[in-house]
Amino acid sequence: MTKKIFKASILLLTISLALYAEAAQSSEKKTTAHRVAEEFEKLDLRNLPVWDKDVYKKRYKEIRDKKFLAYEGEDRRVPWLYTRDGCHVRATHFINEAKRLGYEAPKKIFIFGVLEIRGAIIPRGAVEPWFHTAPIVNVDGEAMVLDPSISFSRPLTLDKWVSYIAKDRTKAQTIYSLCEPDTYLPTSSCRNPAPLNLKKLEEETQLYLKFERNILRNLGLSFN
Repeated sequence: MTKKIFKASILLLTISLALYAEAAQSSEKKTTAHRVAEEFEKLDLRNLPVWDKDVYKKRYKEIRDKKFLAYEGEDRRVPWLYTRDGCHVRATHFINEAKRLGYEAPKKIFIFGVLEIRGAIIPRGAVEPWFHTAPIVNVDGEAMVLDPSISFSRPLTLDKWVSYIAKDRTKAQTIYSLCEPDTYLPTSSCRNPAPLNLKKLEEETQLYLKFERNILRNLGLSFN
């Protein structure tokens, strides 16, 4: 093989590898939580993890109230009260703690569209994010969403959860995706997510714990 042929072969191989990588990346983008979202009626809820009806409320309260996070030397709960942002962090912590306790990991439900989330410590009473996410399981044949930021006292049926945050669920742009537990953001793969970036999770957790503490302190409320 001459040097020219060898160099041409190397060039073709390099181009082929680059095109393959680009195609793989493009294909991966099509599987993100946002890209695979669909209408409510098309959601396949048949394979949700099952939590027994006799224990699911107890598990919910256990994870909701447990102070397994640390911020500036204090033991803290997941920042459920800071509902202005960070739903992906809260959902991930709920799922991770469920796994650590030996419970079957919930999946994640994402909702995209015209949303409105209200809370006692949200400035001006409400925010309008472009997405929201929370853990979801099957309880006695019904999809139940485990989202203390929306319903602190108890889990909600999927239909009730949607009614709390979708301003108009009849609009075509209100769509949903049901993803694996480690799907972190709308830009993460829904079916085959990469391993969780624990450093990023910790950095974002500290940020939202700080935000929750500061707002509550300004209102004269306890964050414990």
